[in-house]
Amino acid sequence: MDTEPTARASRRWEALEFNADGKHWTARLALRLSAREVAAGLESAVYGPDADACVRETVRQDRLWAEFPLRTQDRDAARRRLHYLAGGAL
Repeated sequence: MDTEPTARASRRWEALEFNADGKHWTARLALRLSAREVAAGLESAVYGPDADACVRETVRQDRLWAEFPLRTQDRDAARRRLHYLAGGAL
């Protein structure tokens, strides 16, 4: 199996790692989640059987993270998070 990742996660995530023992890929957040985000189901690490699946999971988590402020109708915070994912400052 090729252990070089072909896909990339957003900048919220550290580089993907291949776990040879578990035969899966792992992505870990570079920044900590708040207690409210964790309670809402956001994850600080995601896994996949291959790099592409792992990146798909990071994309899903990024979307949940970006939309999280909308739960309290905070559209400005959601826009800032989307801007951050697009490469801007947070």
